[in-house]
Amino acid sequence: MEFGVLGEIEARSHGQRIDIGHIRQQCVLAVLLVEANHPVPRGTLADRVWGQARPRSVDGSLYSYLSRLRRALQVTGVDIERRPGGYVLTADPVTVDMHHFRRLVDEARAAVGDERALHLFDTALRLWRGQAFGNLDTPWLGEVRDTLDRERLAAELDRDDLRLRTGQHSTMLAELHERAVAHPLDERVAGQLMLALYRSGRQADALEQYDRTRRLLATELGSDPGQPLRALHLRILNAHPDLLAAPAAPAVPRQLPADSAQFIGRAADLDRLDATLGGGPVLISGPPGAGKTALAVHWAHRHAALYPHGQLYVNLNGYAPSAPLDPGHVLAAFLRALGVPPEAVPADREEAAALYRSLLADRRILVVLDNARTAEQVRALLPAGPGCLALITSRDPLAGLLARDGAQVVAIDMLAPDEAVALLARTVPPARAAAEPLALTELARRCAYLPLALRIAAANLTSQPRRSISGYVAELDRGGRLAALTADGDEMYAVRAAYTLSYRALSPTARILFALLGAVSLAEVSAGAASALLDVSPPDAARVLAELADAHLLQRTAADRYTFHDLLRELAVECAAGPVPDHRAAADRVLRWYLHTAHRAYLLLYPPGRQSPPDPAQTPAHLPDLVDYDGALAWCEAERANFLTVMDTAAAHARPDLVSQLANALISYYDVTKHWDDWLRSGRLGADAAGRLGAHGLRARLLNFMGVAHGQRDELDQAVAHHERALAICREIDDPELEGVTLTSLGVTYDELGRREEAVTAHLEAVRIRGELGDTDGESMSLSNLGHTYHRMGKHAQAIECMLAALPVQRRLNSLQTVGDILHGLGEVHHELGRHAEAIDYFEQGLQAARAVQHRWGVALLLDGLGRALHATGQSHRAHACWAEAVDLWTGLNPKGTAHMFDRRATCCTGTGA
Repeated sequence: MEFGVLGEIEARSHGQRIDIGHIRQQCVLAVLLVEANHPVPRGTLADRVWGQARPRSVDGSLYSYLSRLRRALQVTGVDIERRPGGYVLTADPVTVDMHHFRRLVDEARAAVGDERALHLFDTALRLWRGQAFGNLDTPWLGEVRDTLDRERLAAELDRDDLRLRTGQHSTMLAELHERAVAHPLDERVAGQLMLALYRSGRQADALEQYDRTRRLLATELGSDPGQPLRALHLRILNAHPDLLAAPAAPAVPRQLPADSAQFIGRAADLDRLDATLGGGPVLISGPPGAGKTALAVHWAHRHAALYPHGQLYVNLNGYAPSAPLDPGHVLAAFLRALGVPPEAVPADREEAAALYRSLLADRRILVVLDNARTAEQVRALLPAGPGCLALITSRDPLAGLLARDGAQVVAIDMLAPDEAVALLARTVPPARAAAEPLALTELARRCAYLPLALRIAAANLTSQPRRSISGYVAELDRGGRLAALTADGDEMYAVRAAYTLSYRALSPTARILFALLGAVSLAEVSAGAASALLDVSPPDAARVLAELADAHLLQRTAADRYTFHDLLRELAVECAAGPVPDHRAAADRVLRWYLHTAHRAYLLLYPPGRQSPPDPAQTPAHLPDLVDYDGALAWCEAERANFLTVMDTAAAHARPDLVSQLANALISYYDVTKHWDDWLRSGRLGADAAGRLGAHGLRARLLNFMGVAHGQRDELDQAVAHHERALAICREIDDPELEGVTLTSLGVTYDELGRREEAVTAHLEAVRIRGELGDTDGESMSLSNLGHTYHRMGKHAQAIECMLAALPVQRRLNSLQTVGDILHGLGEVHHELGRHAEAIDYFEQGLQAARAVQHRWGVALLLDGLGRALHATGQSHRAHACWAEAVDLWTGLNPKGTAHMFDRRATCCTGTGA
């Protein structure tokens, strides 16, 4: 349940908006939300809702409004109670955006570290959707609104102090200019703008801003600036060196897994790795279970100080049951870890690789590529910078990497016998190891000196303190069937023998979970997913996962996430083929767990008003508590590697309904993050499954969004083909709602291809259909797109008419990204018509909307347009500030597309054309 007062009053349950009645009833809810969990006396409530205009029948009206609100909120579990002290709305404060905002701001001010504080401030300020309480207007609400506005400004100023401290001045100029205009007498605002101007090389403008503020204070208040602003003015006047800020530090990834506390031996191998420093990429090769990953991670931690700009790590899944990771996926993940926004990650692999090499060229970064299958899988991930190193592990020698890329090879085998015994002696209780030295030596031999088998054996002995080491060796000898499968000393035999005894020592629930994990084959498993498999609570599932990790049958990858060693995964798959209780029921539960959580994420990642999938049936227990955009995105990113695997599992269990529904629910995540390859594969799986079910509408929707993905990758012919296939299905099944959506997508793609008349036809048809259906949101989206097409055709009057018709609807829905897009279009049209003052107004309004949702691409476009309109009116200094910020944004978003902006900036600097 979520309540909003930082904008229009709203209540939502599972992303769905609840009807909370007319304005006066909304006032009642607003008062109770402001005082959440505190009683409000009836008389106080009436005063705050009506003020001096209280009706005679106020008690009856209040009773009626409260009864209706109780009924509306009944489905959410939130109640309005009547207590001796008055009426109380009981709710978790974090579900009310006003209280959540205040808590986040308090946490930001107490946070240790600028990065953490900035994140908290940004999260808090994103909760604002407009004017607090919307259009509600009573004296008391007005006072609270004023208080909240002051709190919001204070939070913005605190955040901007941090941004200035971390060198972000160039991206703040336009925003600070706007705030200075809105708050001309605020000396703190003036000081921030002066500092940003000075650090951007504009000392004269900074001094001019001080004079402007001084004159205003004298005229309006009859006072001089305070001491802090006067001191800043003096330091700027004297160009004091402490005013210079260090540039914003690039992202420093720290992705190495934890070093093993049990690492032992390998002295010669570590020396050989040390000897490779300063050369090309290094390959650690060896048989499965020999400890390649442990060696690579241990060496990387020992030498992390040599790579101060960060360490990147990825498990390439070269030998996992699922497909090895695609280099394009890894490049995208690495680029995001290096600070590249998701929308700026190139879709083309070669472009992404070029950007990756550029970012690493002047840095010292260690790149660990674990479990590589082929040379081709790692080649695009090799850094080119002389200060960087790629450390690769693989079962195979990867001869192509040696021949073509000059890789150095460190081949490892099993541990030396004395190292294997030392590893056991360190992990087995010391008294037992000292009492049976010969048995310890024999156990090391039985484990084939394989680190994985040794650790499993040690875990078995530790968990059973009464078992002797010699007795354990005898049990290994009685392996019978396992021993007959392969020769003694084979690594698989060693793991099988040790694993079997470890598996038998598990609790029944842990054995079941191990086998079920083999059945569904998740890349990583969380406590939430495990709880769905076992049908228990997440804390109970976490304890079972910890038991498997303690027995070395799972590896912990994060706080509550686990994965298999490749050999153990194979053994878990074998267990899954045996008599696992409720095998299909467990798989069905985890599939539904993913589907329902992805559906929740969809509703949080897309703005209100977007067409959303229908609620899936049979909601499972223990779903993750996703409450906001950041939480939804974090869950999706953590589970990304599992989504396609889950779809494959659903297909294997003959559940095309779950495949198609999950593909539908993931659309918003893929659209936000631009994981186009995943999006297209998911779409294909979902569309095929929907076709088998005869769910033609869902198939058309998935095909249409596959077209969107192709369009975003500039694969426009493929985009048109998918849109047209979807459109044919919509018309065949007579689904006008989906037809309108598809026609809009098709019109946008036609426009991108330059097929403008066809685009107009598609948009007009979409406007007609959506209008007849009463879909005002959809109709306005289609009108907006039609307006953009008319603009490109030079039909300015029609463009303005369409955009002005679409704008109020999108504002009412608070779809700020779309609002910014429409205002940008209106600004461009008016600028081309020579109406520069109106263009400036539209661009500035658009900037406010785009900044509110941190739509960087939109901000860059609007700044560019605003700069051109300002330049046309002779405001060259302001134009320069806009273009300077736009260039910084555009450089990060689209390195190839900045040349024309640099030219324009240079023109402005020299004053030509001003």
